[in-house]
Amino acid sequence: MSEYNNNGKTVQFQIESVLAKQKLILARRLAPIDFALGPESRLGSIRILHFDIPRKVGDDGSIDTDLFRFQLAEHPDPDLFPIDSVILFHE
Repeated sequence: MSEYNNNGKTVQFQIESVLAKQKLILARRLAPIDFALGPESRLGSIRILHFDIPRKVGDDGSIDTDLFRFQLAEHPDPDLFPIDSVILFHE
């Protein structure tokens, strides 16, 4: 997990997919914690420009609200974001 700390709220996510060329990461929130995006918000040590919840439907037909798509300010190094690893969102 990242060592970055801006003294704000942190939320754990599990990496599901890394689209490095598009600067996108899909990750699953591990606990139902509310958070907000601010000017210094980061995923690991990389600043986040935007995030949203993709339209993924679960087996029961409900929207999967724990999967997030993060648009990063720079290309992520896939070695720093291995699939299934846990990373921190810093508010």
